[in-house]
Amino acid sequence: MELQFRSEPLEEDIQTVHQLLSGNGIFRPREILVAVELVQDRITKGPGSEYRFIFADSENQLAGFVCYGEIAVTVGSYDLYWIAVRNDCRERGVGKELLLRAEKDAVSSGARAMFIETSSRIDYAPAKHFYQKAGYAETCIVRDFYDAGDHKVIFSKDLLKG
Repeated sequence: MELQFRSEPLEEDIQTVHQLLSGNGIFRPREILVAVELVQDRITKGPGSEYRFIFADSENQLAGFVCYGEIAVTVGSYDLYWIAVRNDCRERGVGKELLLRAEKDAVSSGARAMFIETSSRIDYAPAKHFYQKAGYAETCIVRDFYDAGDHKVIFSKDLLKG
């Protein structure tokens, strides 16, 4: 699979991000709307947006994307807000490459650590495994955060240790 990467969203990414997230069967409608709002924010504000993106395209179609940014009032801490890969592109290195590129870009902008928040729901188990394989450690669980029985799981990685 040949990938082309870009850091700025296109107008059509509003729809393609929505379709990608809707098609994987994991995200709730309101979660998808938040992701779309972040894309819209970046399109509207450009580099003035607090949200950074990397998009991976294959054969002129969106294969995946990552959204991340510096956490306000911290020194060098970044959040990974979204990472998602189209179903037919999974297990082909797209997510790994997106994450590596996001980490590299964050470090070049002064990041020392990346944090990822995810759900404890069983359908998020593959994502948690992906983060652990990428060197992220589970650092905190906030019980019943998203819903009764659906906890927030926080992962972190020291980006300066490689």
